This record gives sequence, structure tokens and C-alpha cells, in this order.
Amino acid sequence: MNKKLLLAATLAMCSNFLTAQVLYSQNFDNLTVGDVSTDLTGQTPGQGNWYTIYDNSSPNATPNWFQIQTEANKGKVITLQSPAPPVFGNTALQQRNIDQLINNRTQGNDVIKFEVDFYTGSQNNETIHKRVIFGIRNNNANPANSFPIVNFTLVSNTGEFLAVVNNGHSNIYTSTQEVNLGKNKQDLFLPFNTWVKCIFYADYTNKKVYFEIPSLNIVVMNDFLNLDNNPNPLNKFIPKSIMMFSDNKQLTSTNKFDNIKITALKTVPAHLLSTDNFFAEKFNIFPNPATDIVHITSMDHIVIENISIYDLNGKIIKEESYTAESDIKLNVESLQSGTYLLKLKTKHGTAIKKMIKQ
Repeated sequence: MNKKLLLAATLAMCSNFLTAQVLYSQNFDNLTVGDVSTDLTGQTPGQGNWYTIYDNSSPNATPNWFQIQTEANKGKVITLQSPAPPVFGNTALQQRNIDQLINNRTQGNDVIKFEVDFYTGSQNNETIHKRVIFGIRNNNANPANSFPIVNFTLVSNTGEFLAVVNNGHSNIYTSTQEVNLGKNKQDLFLPFNTWVKCIFYADYTNKKVYFEIPSLNIVVMNDFLNLDNNPNPLNKFIPKSIMMFSDNKQLTSTNKFDNIKITALKTVPAHLLSTDNFFAEKFNIFPNPATDIVHITSMDHIVIENISIYDLNGKIIKEESYTAESDIKLNVESLQSGTYLLKLKTKHGTAIKKMIKQ
């Protein structure tokens, strides 16, 4: 990233910092080591207002599956253990009524950031029941009756790590889409028994979601609620709960969570729009500065599928889709004078180019 673009991104991040509004934060250090709750029916909240849920009646169910523990170099954390045979069922931790916090956000802060430190736990050799899921859900019901807004998923027999987003489809059973979280949306595998920070930004204004794994230098963008035409998607699809859910049943595995935070932002941070400079150098834009038409070409004849124009606050201004075009004339006549970032999406990856509109 050149110095001028770095400065622009820094200014945008500072602007975002000033408008950021922390709605929920929990590092568990103020809770007591031991059982989170003794009620495994999800009826009565336990420590920190966390509900503990075991969704299959069993005399062997135990509060030991849900604990506050001390973790080396982390302080206190919350743990979620899956039952092993002969006990079968799903376990879940849930923080409810998040919508009440989101409804009190500053007006215009319609980007919801979710972040958590996640411990991947032990490998599970089961081929059917093999998931650990965490993120924000659409209601306060038990796991079987709630559907994700945005979730992370660990496939715990392989270590594959992916996401699930709500696409806004009216049929609730076809309203979710899986997203690969590797670079250029390739498969991503996490090591077992490892802590990793996981972040996503749900941009309700532009119907995009950005996934970030800082330790792996990974940023992945995907459509979000794109099949719904509601003019106020945050009202219709507001998150109501945080949930961590496990259906591992053939191995007593333990996953851990720490530093859970929900923040409301005005715009997506500009650093999420940056990408690999080497790939960006394969594209030329001219004239630059421009007045009405910008020519975008690729020296390698790389086909461009989509162009998004962002201002330096990370707000999307314009978006165009193309089919099999590597030489594009982009009309920018309607843009106000200023500096913009052009996000060029191709099947080989994404490039960011800076453009100045006179």
C-alpha cells in the first residue's frame, strides 16, 4: 500500500474509531470459577446472564459441560463441553436480548461488528456430529429453533473453518449460505487446541459481511441479506442472541471462548478494503485524476466480474457487474470531487485501486 493510500486508510480508521459504539463486552474475569449455571433447560440465566442449554433429556446431563475456568495467559474464560456416549444431545451457551442493546445504538451505526477469541479444542473423529458453531442468531430460542444471522463454524473432525451467512431468502430453510474463509475464498483449516481471534462486520447498509482473522492476515467479503428487499434490513434481521453451539457427540471435547464484544460502527473500516499489492499492480486505470470516464485494463487480460466504488470512510458509493470484460469504461461523472477506492473483483482475487475524481 503506498503512503498516500495508507494515510487515507488511517484517517478512515480514526474516523471509525471516533464513532464506534461498544454495545456488549465480556471477558469473564468478573465471574466466579465453576458452573455457569445449574439449569440446563435454558429457562434461568446463570453467571453473566448466560443461559446453558442441553437439548436432549438425559439423567446424565451435568453443569460440568458449562464452566468458567482460568486459562493461562487469558484470565478467565467460558467453556462449552460436548457430551460423549452414552449421553447424546447438543450443548449451547446463549446470551439473550442483544437486540435491546443494538436498538440503543447511535443512529447511523448500522455496521455490527462481532469479535471473539475461540479455542478450537480437540479433534473429533465422528463423521456426522462434528460441528462447533458460534455467532449471532435471529431469536432467543433453543438451538434447534433459531437460525443464524452470521456464524462461524468449525468442522471438528478436519479443522475446516468456514462461515454461514443469512441471505435473506423468505424460506427459512434456504436462507443460509456457507462461505469459505481461506484467501480468495479457498478452504481454511485451523490447528486444533489453538486460540484464534475471529471477527466479522455485518454491514446492513450495503448488505455485505466482512470476515477477518488477524493472526492469519485473512479478510473475506461476502453478500449478506442480498435476497431480501426490505429497506430497513437491520430492523427485520436484527440479532437477538449470541450463541455458542456444539453437536460433537462421539468425543468429550471442550471449546473455549473469551473477549466477546459487539460494536456498532458507522462504516466498515477502510483496512478491510486493502488487498495484495502485487495483484493490484496487474490493473491500470486512466486517466487519473478523472472527470467522467475511467478506463480499467489488465495487462494479463484478467476478466473483471464486479467493480465497487468506496469513499475513504469505507461507504460503498456505486457498484457495477460485468461479464467476460477485461477492458472497462467506468462512468464516474456523477461522483463528487474527491478520492475513491475501486474494488475490482475477479475469479483470481480482488484488487484495490485508488482513483481521484476532479
